[in-house]
Amino acid sequence: MRRSSLVNVAMYQRGTRYKVAVLLVVVIVIEVVYLRKRTTFHLSDFISRKERIRVTTPLSVQNRTALLSNLNTALSTVEEYSSQVDCKGIINGDNDLKTKAESWIFNADSRKSWMDKVTDSNNKCEAIKNHFVFADRPLSAEEFEFPLAYGMLVYKEPTQIYLMLSALYQPQNQFCIAVDDGADVEFKEKMDLLDECFPNIHVKYVKKVTWCGFSVIQAVYGCVKTLSSLKNNWKYYQYLSGVDLPLKTNLEMVRIFKKMNGSFNAEVTEYQRHRLKNKTEPPPVKLWKSSLSATFSRESADFMVHDEKVREVYEFLRNTDCADESFWTTIAGNPKEILMPGGFDAEQWFAKIRKEKLQRRKARNLTLNQDEAMGRYYISRMQTWSYGGAQCHGKFISSSCAYGVGDVPALLKAQELVAHKLYFDIQPAAYFCTYETVRKRALNGEDRDFTAEEYSKLPGPRLLAGDSINDVQIH
Repeated sequence: MRRSSLVNVAMYQRGTRYKVAVLLVVVIVIEVVYLRKRTTFHLSDFISRKERIRVTTPLSVQNRTALLSNLNTALSTVEEYSSQVDCKGIINGDNDLKTKAESWIFNADSRKSWMDKVTDSNNKCEAIKNHFVFADRPLSAEEFEFPLAYGMLVYKEPTQIYLMLSALYQPQNQFCIAVDDGADVEFKEKMDLLDECFPNIHVKYVKKVTWCGFSVIQAVYGCVKTLSSLKNNWKYYQYLSGVDLPLKTNLEMVRIFKKMNGSFNAEVTEYQRHRLKNKTEPPPVKLWKSSLSATFSRESADFMVHDEKVREVYEFLRNTDCADESFWTTIAGNPKEILMPGGFDAEQWFAKIRKEKLQRRKARNLTLNQDEAMGRYYISRMQTWSYGGAQCHGKFISSSCAYGVGDVPALLKAQELVAHKLYFDIQPAAYFCTYETVRKRALNGEDRDFTAEEYSKLPGPRLLAGDSINDVQIH
């Protein structure tokens, strides 16, 4: 071969290698940019095939028994809880045991001592899973096939957050935790651990949240967007605050949501015009007031994050008071303007509620203030207000009951999904008894006979099934 030909071949080979090298660099740069643009980056990206099989395999009876044993061990380490609090006696109405439990305290030192079992561990992820008894597999095939999603806004009490999560946690479920950037460093570190240890817990930081400020719905709605973007095929969403506690097991939740049949569950009350402040322009649709707590389907979540009219409502509420209490029912209850999956006609519902309340007051000779109990249609949250002499065995804070020990029997019988609110510094035995009872109901398999049939009679699923509003009792 001629020398010139050899030179040409060598130059061609060098040129080819150069092009390949450039191509590799371009691929690497694109990958780095992609990763940096991702809002979340989780261990789930690297879960092994073996671990995926583990996640999809329901726990055996033996595994559930082991979890139950771990739960008993964990609760036995809570200072003086076992000696001071008899949950079965409280549930059965024993006044002496109730009084004794009311005096039990779980102060800051006790909480720190309990949490130190995690922070002092060399393997903090394992310590969290063991000490707070997180299930590493679905408790049943039924639960695995119907994953749930939870959005939370939190800023304090990491122990309480861990406990609440452990009561709801299964690996097929998805969790978005919006952390107030104004929270202290220690709290943030505890939340970061959750993000590091659990591939299905997504922690995101939001700017400092102010009570009744737009920042509340901004954080909560941000989590809905995060959850909607996930590939996981979760079925129903529920909002939780940091002082909520589930009253149902995960299996009970699954069966309840199946009976709700895609319906959007939100409170329906009249919007107060003073919340508009100085706004003069008309709202995009009629505004309604509701609780921040709501439940809705994946279809509803996916719809709202892409709908232009929903975006208009969201932006309109930006400079109003308590926008978080004006969003859910407004976007779900205006069917002519917003075709929300599972939505309802809030105008019709509100008129029906007023009519039913008036009839009941006349029948029972009640005043308006004595009939402020939440309607049976709203199951997303159990909350007791001070209006009309409502009973609270704990303490009213901002007109809302922080439940006490004497409220536990009613909480455990309630139709609502979660209780709002319970505090560690107000009769903490109420929290622990409710937590222990619900968790043991799941681990003992006592929830397997729960049918949720009554929830199919709620107005939401009935109206979606074609029933007339005249045939449905809403309140």
